[in-house]
Amino acid sequence: MLIIGERINSTRKRIGEAVRKRDADFIREEARKQVAAGAHMLDVNGGIPGREAEYLQWLVSVVQEAAEVPLCLDSADAGVLGQALPMCRKQPMINSITYESQRLESLVPLAREHRAQVIALCMSESGPPSGIDGRVETASRLVDRLTSERIPIGDIYVDPCVFPLSTGTEHGPALLDAIARIRERGPERKLVGLTVEEGVPRHGYPVLHGEVEVGKVASGTYSPTLGHGIATAYLPAALAEPGTMLSVGIRRKVVPAQVVRPPFVKATSLAHA
Repeated sequence: MLIIGERINSTRKRIGEAVRKRDADFIREEARKQVAAGAHMLDVNGGIPGREAEYLQWLVSVVQEAAEVPLCLDSADAGVLGQALPMCRKQPMINSITYESQRLESLVPLAREHRAQVIALCMSESGPPSGIDGRVETASRLVDRLTSERIPIGDIYVDPCVFPLSTGTEHGPALLDAIARIRERGPERKLVGLTVEEGVPRHGYPVLHGEVEVGKVASGTYSPTLGHGIATAYLPAALAEPGTMLSVGIRRKVVPAQVVRPPFVKATSLAHA
């Protein structure tokens, strides 16, 4: 599961005031609180009319001073994103890409250039979907288009469009059914363990098969018991067999990794240690 903290949004009154006043301390504290609460990534939105590009760049700079997690840049304006993406120290995410021709044509090149992950929002030229079939069809077209544009499948996060129940009680069941059908249509992936002999794998690091990225580290750490790094990752089923040799990108180095079946240490081993 990837948890994205979304409190740093300039359309919120208190955040907007802090951004206009350049209150960096307040923004840094918002970032720290979200990471402490478990956020793996922080969404930043500078959407104040007329000054979005300026404010988004300032937010990227300030938030990165306070938090080590990657950033999700919340804007539909390719010009704004084009100025902020190069500032990101870790692999960023774009929030979001829809199945609208103008948005695809302007944002896909940016995602590819900056190796950004993307939120694929199930909206098309005709607007948001109203039922299950619309969500599933738009998701399929979006994923097909993005992968054809060389966006790795592991960098695509589908948003099936969540509507408030107050707008219609049918939206809840439709959303859950759509999620199930979207998962069925997607490539089969399995959660595996990885042992990494060198370095410490962290969330978001790429998992490689040869030179092809096949997934991301979901969680990782150093194991004092085993004396090396360990991680989990969702990988294509064909690469999920224990003993499969892969590699992980760690701080600009590519290091060997081997697929294993969790748990990494059996309870009986710990009992006799």
